[in-house]
Amino acid sequence: MKDKSILLFTYHNSPPESIYHDLYERTAPLFKEYAIANNYEYKHTLIDDVDKRTCILRKPSLITKQLQSNYEYIIYSDIDIVIKDPTYNIFDESKNLIHKDITISSDAYGLCAGFMIIKNTKFSRVFFNTCTFLKPTTKAEQPDEAGAEDQGMIKYLYSEYPHIRQNINGKLSEGVVSNAHSSESNIRDSFAHHYWWNHRTKENIDKVLNELKP
Repeated sequence: MKDKSILLFTYHNSPPESIYHDLYERTAPLFKEYAIANNYEYKHTLIDDVDKRTCILRKPSLITKQLQSNYEYIIYSDIDIVIKDPTYNIFDESKNLIHKDITISSDAYGLCAGFMIIKNTKFSRVFFNTCTFLKPTTKAEQPDEAGAEDQGMIKYLYSEYPHIRQNINGKLSEGVVSNAHSSESNIRDSFAHHYWWNHRTKENIDKVLNELKP
């Protein structure tokens, strides 16, 4: 019996030649296994945007759409996050990880919108609606600076507005979701690993997945 109050949500764009197409072929079974082990609903959306930067801009609006449902929580994950321990219960109260409206993973660059646990509250709905409203929707509208993406907007709102910081935990431990700059112990012990695939090649995928196996 699935817990219909929790949704695990991912998306990517459609070009077969994209590294993200090959990557999703390999990470999708891990997301599905994670959802089954925890009795979550799992939903993956395939979008038509060819350009990677335009695809990234879709994240706030796609999350906003899911928040219109009856899910109590949405676990959002980029597809370049590798689930290492599908049995991990991120909502285990003894871990005390989820205690604000939005919980966001962190890395060497600060909060990382690649993995988020979003409680379906008025604050969360307003927050992602705001991100959707403020962000450009096409590459032509998008400034060239690195901050002009989904993460740049989320970081800006988080850093500039105290009320927002009160409702967001932007420091989900790298011991929970590690990354390429994490310590060896965090990479080894984390339940998931964010490998930042935009800097990698198709040839790396199987090699890295094999390295991350327990």
